[in-house]
Amino acid sequence: MSHQQAAVFKRALLQNPDILYAAPKNGGQWSTTAKINNDSNITFQYETIDESYLPAFQIPIVSGRNFSEQFPSDSSNSVIVNESFVRKAGWTNPLGQTVYFNFTNKTYQVVGVVKDYHYLSLNNKIGPQLFTMTEANTYDQFDIKIKEGTATSSLKFIRDKFKEFFPLSPYSYVFKDDQNRKQYEAEAKWKQIILFGAMLTIFISCIGLFGLTVLATEKRTKEIGIRKVLGATAGNIVSIVSKDFLKLVVLSLIISIPVAVIAGNKWLTNYPYKISIGWTLFALAGLLVILIALITVSFQAFKVATANPVKSLRTE
Repeated sequence: MSHQQAAVFKRALLQNPDILYAAPKNGGQWSTTAKINNDSNITFQYETIDESYLPAFQIPIVSGRNFSEQFPSDSSNSVIVNESFVRKAGWTNPLGQTVYFNFTNKTYQVVGVVKDYHYLSLNNKIGPQLFTMTEANTYDQFDIKIKEGTATSSLKFIRDKFKEFFPLSPYSYVFKDDQNRKQYEAEAKWKQIILFGAMLTIFISCIGLFGLTVLATEKRTKEIGIRKVLGATAGNIVSIVSKDFLKLVVLSLIISIPVAVIAGNKWLTNYPYKISIGWTLFALAGLLVILIALITVSFQAFKVATANPVKSLRTE
């Protein structure tokens, strides 16, 4: 749609009090190259918006100003860039700098700089971005915010208005949170797979550890009975039985933690924005593993430790 059509449609939408804002924008993702200061070329994300887009998404302006109806020339000779664009261009004072578009043979002046924000998923690094209001570009979508709890009535109103203004154009919509969620479907699936695998591994390990504990206590039945007769408490017996198994658990942690660090850092290299793997994460995981192992071993050890020592000695 043209800028004039978008302006009329926008005014019609905002007549509904349940619609908080309506901001037109180009559809999809545009990328192009332009010349800065009649010198070097720079490639950037190219966005066509109006003056309501940045305030609607609460994108801060760190320098200069936003597009404004008070400056009619904004649609013909002004652009706004992001911080990454400024860094890429090597500007120390971006306001007033020029951007020349070869395909239109037209020069624009920078009137504002916005703070870097994630216009793509977090899997992508924030790159140079430029905003324009040039009437040579059309609008293909509207970003609309509605009041909570009014989805049914608001969507019907928007659909009816769209059909009224653009009867020959197809109408479709998508909620932004659904769109964002779809961007991270792969990560969500991996989370489920890893969580299920971890729980299954812990369960199988606990069964194996419990079986080894049963076998070990049966072989040491006479020893445990003699120790009890000589005055050993239940706590002493549990400690003796658990100690050997805990040594193996600690040894496994010493081997597995470096492997986990290497694998984790390798996986995180796929993301431009990532957390740092600190020692506290593995310390807590190690304590949890030791606690689970201790509970598993202690259950059988305590059962044997509280048994009648006379019955233990009779088994030999």
